[in-house]
Amino acid sequence: RVRNIVGNDALIRLARRAGMRSFQPAASWGLSQITARDQAEWMYEIREQIPERHRKYAMRLLTRIVPRQSWGIAPKTPSGWEIHFKGGWAPSGNPGWTVNQVAQLRREDERFSIAVLTRGGPSYGYGRETIRSVAKRLLMHFERFEP
Repeated sequence: RVRNIVGNDALIRLARRAGMRSFQPAASWGLSQITARDQAEWMYEIREQIPERHRKYAMRLLTRIVPRQSWGIAPKTPSGWEIHFKGGWAPSGNPGWTVNQVAQLRREDERFSIAVLTRGGPSYGYGRETIRSVAKRLLMHFERFEP
């Protein structure tokens, strides 16, 4: 709906201002072209991208995902860290599904972000499991090396 109101050019300009180099909108928001690097860098800086008057509300929304959508990276969050995350999925035509998730993990003054993007998987469930497995591998050593 936002794309239909502001148009593709405005979305592209906004993405460039946010540091995204590869964003290309699509008719279905979930099929917009992005890269894991752009998404991880954007999520790392997300607080700075949101107007201050909306920041607290927006960040709270990114921590209160309904349980049926709290899969992938979220269950693998290392203890002591707060997660802000967003996922997206849609049938992507030939072949299969696009299933993505991006997250920022924050603890006191520390933060890091990750993005896992899948495309062309045989099902939504396959994409979810792929993201869950990648997140597990990315974060499994993280807790082991905690000070």
